[in-house]
Amino acid sequence: RGLTTVCLYKLKLGNAKCILHMAQSCPALERLSLYKIGLEGHSGSLLHLNPALKLLTNLKDFRLMQPYFSFNEAFGAALSTSEHLQQVRIHTRGSVHCDKAIVTLVEKCRNLLFLGVYSEKPKQRCALITRHLKKKLGNRERPTIEILPASTPGSANIYFYFFDERI
Repeated sequence: RGLTTVCLYKLKLGNAKCILHMAQSCPALERLSLYKIGLEGHSGSLLHLNPALKLLTNLKDFRLMQPYFSFNEAFGAALSTSEHLQQVRIHTRGSVHCDKAIVTLVEKCRNLLFLGVYSEKPKQRCALITRHLKKKLGNRERPTIEILPASTPGSANIYFYFFDERI
């Protein structure tokens, strides 16, 4: 019950229901890092992620590296239930046309300081999404928003330091 940090790395489970059980058992969780959960190529591996996130109201730091994950409105709404959220880093090959989800996340999570989305989208598409979001959110000092192609110099660091608390 007092567990505050969980890192799950390459769990080869079909639907990863353990994420929901963990959220139910660890209400004090502040940091959650998920790296390539489930079977390769199956986005259904994180079927229980949204319900789990809704239970993690003390979450401050969320990191997800999932190749076939789609950052959509349902995910943004689930993640935004944590009012203490300060940092979000997501690395995916999935879709990143999620401006409504990001706007909702920024508006609801008043403590959010950093939002980084690293995708397989081309650099021009990422820049367009970033400009659109900044325009939609207005001149806010927080959070820092980065939407970058995974091949951007420096973004590869997320692979090596994904679980490093210093980032």
